[in-house]
Amino acid sequence: MTEQGDGFAELPEDAPQPAQSRTPTEFTASLRSLRIWSGLTYRQLEDKATANADTLPASTIASTLGRVTLPREGFVDAYTRACGLGAEEVRQWREARRRIAGNEPVSNGAARDDDPDTPITGAPAPASVPRWRRVAPLLGAAAIGAAGTLGVRIAMHDASTPAALPDPMQLGRQARRCP
Repeated sequence: MTEQGDGFAELPEDAPQPAQSRTPTEFTASLRSLRIWSGLTYRQLEDKATANADTLPASTIASTLGRVTLPREGFVDAYTRACGLGAEEVRQWREARRRIAGNEPVSNGAARDDDPDTPITGAPAPASVPRWRRVAPLLGAAAIGAAGTLGVRIAMHDASTPAALPDPMQLGRQARRCP
């Protein structure tokens, strides 16, 4: 590492630079390049993270690096430490992630990325959907199923025996006679 005139430490020259990333896709690609630069496998990264007292399963690394969305801050910290970067380099990656995240719209109800109590799973936070939006499709499907069943039943009915169907006029008269 070398010291720049502005007091910031530089990453080794051949290491991927997080400051070059402008979008979540570019940032994730830089993280993939960092893994290649480190020469470590997913399992080795998992072991290094465990040695640093971080929880970072190999499956989480693989799924997170396979996406084009911005990884959680906790993932970036644990991953960059596992790749062998020092505290200053980890800070640079975290700051680059925060800069990119600041350009994205924040959805309501999403978990904070810097929440230490939230485990690093690599899975996106579940979206908050109103109950009626979950129930409406089910009710619609039930209505379509009932209409389809009724339609099939009417179509299958033998049209040559109209006497088998009750006369609607008689049903109305019977209903008026009942106390």
